[in-house]
Amino acid sequence: MRQGTFVALAFFSAYLVIAAGLENLYPFSTFPMYSDSAFDTGARLIVVDGEGIAREVTRYTDWRCPGPLHVETVMCPDGRAAQPAAYLAEEATTYMERHPGTGEGAEPVSLVVRVWRLDADRGDFTRLDCPVVECAAVRR
Repeated sequence: MRQGTFVALAFFSAYLVIAAGLENLYPFSTFPMYSDSAFDTGARLIVVDGEGIAREVTRYTDWRCPGPLHVETVMCPDGRAAQPAAYLAEEATTYMERHPGTGEGAEPVSLVVRVWRLDADRGDFTRLDCPVVECAAVRR
């Protein structure tokens, strides 16, 4: 075995031993975030218009909604909670707050958390819209 190959194998072996002992201390990480069980749901905050067509929040402007928006956790019709990605939900609600309207020319829309629940046993998924609030907005 060449000396360079031996040194590389020695360093790699030492890294593996140190990483196993320290678990998650940079730069010696076993990357536990990838070894945990996978999520079985996905959720996103969207708008559904009167025709049932789903669009991004940013496709609308001149928002009018009753009261403050609370989208961190939403109860779904199936009795289970839905949680959209916090940073995306915050981005969407901030956009809505920065684009308020008077209601003129607005259409009624539903702000919903769309949830996809994965069923590994069936190899299928279920899509469910969990209502947040009824608003009015103008499509861009």
